[in-house]
Amino acid sequence: MSSGGWSRFHTFYLVFTVARGFAQLLLPLYFVSVGIPVLGVGVAIGVFGVGLLVFEVLWGVLLDRAGPKSLVLVAVVTTAGSYFMLPFVKTSEGAIAVEFVLGATAPIVTLVARSNVVRRGESGSWAGGFGLLGSLYSFSQLIGSLLGSFVAPFVGLSDSFYVAGALCAGGYAYHLLGERQQTVVVQAPEVKAEAPPSGPRPRLDWRGLPLLGLVAVPTFIIFSFFTNIIQLVVTETHAISASESEAGIVVSSFWLSTTIFQPLIARRAAKSARKWIGVAMLCAFAVFALMTQLYNVWEVAAGVFLAGICYSSISPLSLSLLMVGIPARYAGRAIGVYGAAEDVGVILGPLVGSAVWVEYGLTQAYLTLGATFLLVLIPYGVALRSLATRPNR
Repeated sequence: MSSGGWSRFHTFYLVFTVARGFAQLLLPLYFVSVGIPVLGVGVAIGVFGVGLLVFEVLWGVLLDRAGPKSLVLVAVVTTAGSYFMLPFVKTSEGAIAVEFVLGATAPIVTLVARSNVVRRGESGSWAGGFGLLGSLYSFSQLIGSLLGSFVAPFVGLSDSFYVAGALCAGGYAYHLLGERQQTVVVQAPEVKAEAPPSGPRPRLDWRGLPLLGLVAVPTFIIFSFFTNIIQLVVTETHAISASESEAGIVVSSFWLSTTIFQPLIARRAAKSARKWIGVAMLCAFAVFALMTQLYNVWEVAAGVFLAGICYSSISPLSLSLLMVGIPARYAGRAIGVYGAAEDVGVILGPLVGSAVWVEYGLTQAYLTLGATFLLVLIPYGVALRSLATRPNR
């Protein structure tokens, strides 16, 4: 693929994910502002994860069979349309419905981007490729969070979603301007790469899935809690009482951390990914324990930054381990299965975190979420043994 083709696709990817980050920051605050209780917000965000979980593998299979063009169009239409509808949503039921639609189509663009890493690189470069892609995603979320935190006070929470919808549509329009060039330069190599080779059908190696399920679930508990609930923690907790702008800065500290550290750690740790993942899970529990002692908004932002480092150590490394045994033409469905394991964490993070917070307090919520990493360490060690003799092919 030419550099121009890559540049145009990734420009669209950047704008699209900026819009999602913009809206993701404001959704919990908007729901609370129209009278939806905190627990109801947690349920709605959890339903977003249900949509992810139900459709993730399906989109992966369709990507392998039909290619990315029609799937990207579905993602843009449903996402922009949902944002334009949000100012009319005033009930818990409406919040749940919108979050489900957003969740159902959320994996598409990321699936396309991740599959490009596999189909256009050797296995030794996958960790670095996923790290760079994750850094781009985090940068877009950082920009989106900052944009949301400063735009909302000027146009209002509800009207801010019109801005997010316009960004989605504008990014896709830019993508369409180069569609003819991309069809010639981009799609032809994809078809060639996915053409069935002569000889026996390659066997899918799924031995990494139990390991990656153990890794992805608690990791995305961190991800979903710190990007969906932490803004409510800092604004609704009396001891902190942060403003909406300060809440945006706290969330942005997570994205700043992952923007910086995902490519750095992925490249450095690719040859010893299993050890790095185990250490990062232990450190993640320590970060949650530390968060129980932080009640100043800037201290919380620092704790969230440390959580981002832990996430950066796990996400690109674990995904690269899965793809070692998967033929390139099945990349979409393999990434979809991995994404479904991540989605379980997306469901549990806001749901469990908000429920324990409301019922027992913030300290217990932090400890409950952090303990997830301790619970999986022994099964993680057992699963590592099954991969010890895995061929690198």
